[in-house]
Amino acid sequence: MSGLADIAIVTADALAGATPAIDALLTELIQHVERLKKTGESTSIDLRALLSQPEIEHLKATLGQGEIQASLQAFGPSSINETRVPGVWFVEHRNAEYQTIAELLMVTLCPDILFTPVENLSESRSLLAGLITNNEGE
Repeated sequence: MSGLADIAIVTADALAGATPAIDALLTELIQHVERLKKTGESTSIDLRALLSQPEIEHLKATLGQGEIQASLQAFGPSSINETRVPGVWFVEHRNAEYQTIAELLMVTLCPDILFTPVENLSESRSLLAGLITNNEGE
């Protein structure tokens, strides 16, 4: 059963997050998207180094949610969310205690963290062969 506690509330502080810093960052994003389109060069921006938490929340609301959401578990949970702007992604990393340790804005076709490292492919053959062996006995 849902109650008032389940309703997301946007505070005045979050709405007041619109600042010249956000406008400057949005202008910079235009340049990064153009560079990505022309050269394929990706960009990663550490939001915590540039903006306050209310500004980050306002930026997230401004850029919105895109079609792709991914999560992974490494040293802690990470979430990768495409914004409604193609090629612009929010990436958040948390540690094992679920404390946010990084909030990034990436301009890229696909965040590198979602690609399988080539060195991991060396174990793929043996894992797949083991699955074939296991299925023969069933």
